[in-house]
Amino acid sequence: MIDRPGLRDTDARVGPFVGDSEMAARMRATDWSTTGFGPVDTWPQSLKTMLGVVLGSRFPMLLWWGPDLLHLYNDACRPILRDKHPASLAAPAAQVWAEVWDVAGPMARGVLEGAPATGSEELPLLVRSGEMVAETCFTFSYSPVPGDDGRVGGVLNIVQETTPKAQGERQIRMLHDLAALDQRLAEPVDGAQRRAWVVELERANRELDAFSYAVSHDLRAPLRAIDGFSQALVEDCGEQLDALGHQYLDRIRGGVGRMAGLIDALLGLARVGRVELRRERVDLSRMARDVVAELRRAQPERQVEAEIADGLVAEGDGSLLRMVLANLLGNAWKFTACRGDARVTVGCDGDGEPAFFVRDNGAGFDQAYVDRLFTPFQRLHGQAEFEGVGAGLATVQRVIHRHGGRVWAEGAVGEGATFHFTLPAGGR
Repeated sequence: MIDRPGLRDTDARVGPFVGDSEMAARMRATDWSTTGFGPVDTWPQSLKTMLGVVLGSRFPMLLWWGPDLLHLYNDACRPILRDKHPASLAAPAAQVWAEVWDVAGPMARGVLEGAPATGSEELPLLVRSGEMVAETCFTFSYSPVPGDDGRVGGVLNIVQETTPKAQGERQIRMLHDLAALDQRLAEPVDGAQRRAWVVELERANRELDAFSYAVSHDLRAPLRAIDGFSQALVEDCGEQLDALGHQYLDRIRGGVGRMAGLIDALLGLARVGRVELRRERVDLSRMARDVVAELRRAQPERQVEAEIADGLVAEGDGSLLRMVLANLLGNAWKFTACRGDARVTVGCDGDGEPAFFVRDNGAGFDQAYVDRLFTPFQRLHGQAEFEGVGAGLATVQRVIHRHGGRVWAEGAVGEGATFHFTLPAGGR
């Protein structure tokens, strides 16, 4: 076990921090006068009493106290907090759980302001851990904790992560539905019944996307462990490692980052098939300019000439079409990095069905391999040349196909590339 100095304090400052748990020891070693709680001898007795209950429980508990819902928790909560521990101790809950506070915040704030206890079962939330964001399911309850003055002083959050259970139920349901549907489609039926089954098959395909989403989520757990323990080695044993040891750890963490990128890409592909298509009039010219502005802010040192035609308008889902332009323009920006006269053009052509296009004068590609462009995780350029995982164009194709359109590409090595896409009025 790695010895962490300062966490074995057992002197008279024990106060409400009773027990031999890590959190009790960490709290005994904390200078509370520098936090929003203030010195321990000024704490209300109700806070001290409830904190003793929390620290003594083997079930995950969070205690949020005061108007800012300052964050206290026990050892059982540490796996749920992941890398939010230990910085989350005494921090405002809205800061600790910023990525989900739009959902959790109103519930907790309501209880603090006098509403009845509340909670949720297997609520899916997108929780951040390091650079990764993953759908995580929680069952939890929020209960009011009375202060010494009789008013609500804080909120007790008893929580359990239920992600494996929710994923297992989702996977079993999906596999059962696919098996039943496959058997039905093999039977002779009339046209109306077959159309109904086709609708059901589409639903099952959406469940298959959900399955890939769940599998991708499952891959994150070992990645988090590898990344977390690697970071712990750096922090706790860094002085004992030589240069080669640090190099190995850097390579491990770099591999974890690349794998996380692949999982994010897989989740993105699954998400495209799951969201409901919401049609509206979309100003593609304005959207393209916004994307280019973001690229310029991200790389202010780049000098890229961007020509975007006016009046590019289409009917489609605005958020998904922005994803299309972000991927196409992001690729154009990336593959022109080696050119001093980098140029990107967005426009529309075609005498019959109008086709929008994004063109660049970058690295281009061999037209003989054009069919590989839209295959997930297939790349025509090495990682050493251009970073990426090979999911952007597959995402573009999936979005355009959902709109009932087509997408194709033309290019030549060293002469740039042009990506065309159509957006008819149909779509699913």
